[in-house]
Amino acid sequence: MKFMKYTIAALLLVVLAAPRINAQDNGQTYKLKEDSKMMVYGTSTIHDWEVETSDLQGSVTINTNSDMQITDASITVPVEKMESGKGGMDKKMYGALDKKKHPNITYKLTNASIDSMDTDAQTFKVNTTGDLTIAGTTRSIEMTLDGKKAADGSYGFTGSKTINMTDYKVDPPSAVFGTIKSGEEVTIKFDLTFTK
Repeated sequence: MKFMKYTIAALLLVVLAAPRINAQDNGQTYKLKEDSKMMVYGTSTIHDWEVETSDLQGSVTINTNSDMQITDASITVPVEKMESGKGGMDKKMYGALDKKKHPNITYKLTNASIDSMDTDAQTFKVNTTGDLTIAGTTRSIEMTLDGKKAADGSYGFTGSKTINMTDYKVDPPSAVFGTIKSGEEVTIKFDLTFTK
């Protein structure tokens, strides 16, 4: 009888401890710092333009128990916080992105692999695949990012990606009865820092 009690107690301990073990295996989650920013660069029939935002939310989960692994990451960009400094252009952009119906641009990591690492400099390159959702349309994109671990334990990531707005069913904004029109391609650049 005592043997039975001890066996049941041991099984309960294993079951209760399992989630904690798995949580440790999944790594540490870091939150996006306020000084992170994203820029969007584009062209038009009369001049180049750029949009910037530092109002981002996101997180990344990094496992350093063995070889470094990035197991999860997500970013949310509120459309209304993207600004060019020109009110008229911003309104056109918000309309093209259908801000009322789709207030956020989101990115969700689906796969990541460390390509190279300099352990002395604490820098690395990471190949990523993720789902980018703009104006309600989701596409899988691939990016290679430059990463760095800072002395304070935070992680920084920089990179860029050129996309075609029509792939996301976004009509490039136009003005003056269509005589001024943005190009279909834009380049997204970002400088992100994640901390505990």
